[in-house]
Amino acid sequence: MQTKKEAKERFAVVLFFAWAVLCLALGSILMVKHIIPLPVAFIPSQSFLSSVANSNEPLNVVHVLTEGCKCSAVISRYLVERGPLSGVRERVLYAAKSDAAIEPFREAGFETELLRSEGQIASYGITASPMFVVVNGAGEQLYTGGYSERLLRHSGQVKDRQIIAGLAKGDSFSALPVFGCAVSKKLKKMVDPIGII
Repeated sequence: MQTKKEAKERFAVVLFFAWAVLCLALGSILMVKHIIPLPVAFIPSQSFLSSVANSNEPLNVVHVLTEGCKCSAVISRYLVERGPLSGVRERVLYAAKSDAAIEPFREAGFETELLRSEGQIASYGITASPMFVVVNGAGEQLYTGGYSERLLRHSGQVKDRQIIAGLAKGDSFSALPVFGCAVSKKLKKMVDPIGII
């Protein structure tokens, strides 16, 4: 038979674990629902940088988007509507299952690459979306980050044009937060460690 002290200790342990699971679940839901920014540590692979800097343009912009991500959907509509900017090479890397997902970007005039597998995503060092990367012709990374200071609800919040125009004039920018979806296995596990979402 348990003593009162043992019962209290057992209750405290159960309460602690229930609290920890609740905190993990709430944190995961907030990140997955795009309410708080994702922790993005984008370290581009050599294959990514060489594929981006292969251009005669002074600036090379890569938009990283994911099928099924609401914030990526906002950026997708925005990019297709505005089309590629002049004087800049723009590519769309789209993590999706079918070619149909990137067809609107091709029709709008963007260079595109479909990322179908975790291996392709990992080979570029991509962790989250939507985000964009700006690299100069020498392969130097000038900007990596999100599109807005806040959760993306409409295209009026998107700041990529201002950032790209500023970079073209020699300005520098701090990375905006990435509100969206975890793409890499490592970030997915960090955001949702117990796989509840």
